[in-house]
Formats: sequence, C-alpha cells, structure tokens
Amino acid sequence: MIETEDTEKRVRQKEFSIRYIDRPVDFLIRHNISPNQISFIGFFCSLLAAFLIGMGWIYYSMWVAWF
Repeated sequence: MIETEDTEKRVRQKEFSIRYIDRPVDFLIRHNISPNQISFIGFFCSLLAAFLIGMGWIYYSMWVAWF
C-alpha cells in the first residue's frame, strides 16, 4: 500500500517537473536565450518599473497597476 502511494507520488512529481520546469527550459534552449540574458531582461524591467513609479505614472499598488 505504501509503495504504490510512493510510486504514484513520484509519477505526479515527474509530471509536474516536466510541465513547469523542463518545458520552459527547453523553450529557452531552443531560442538560444542564456541565463545572463534573462537577468538583463529582469533588470531592465525593474528599472522601467522604478522609473514609472518615480515619475508618478504608476501610483496604485503594483497589483492594480499591472491589470
């Protein structure tokens, strides 16, 4: 009984891993996007958000601002 639950749990974990980890990584590899490029994109998005907040263009909470 315990062994079947363990194997089912491993199967679900593997499916989760394939869906939410392996697919995005494969997409990035296919499009030749390096981790450094992802870091720069995130950094520039943060700079843009800081600029917009500083200029007063985003004056609600961030949750409201993005929708």
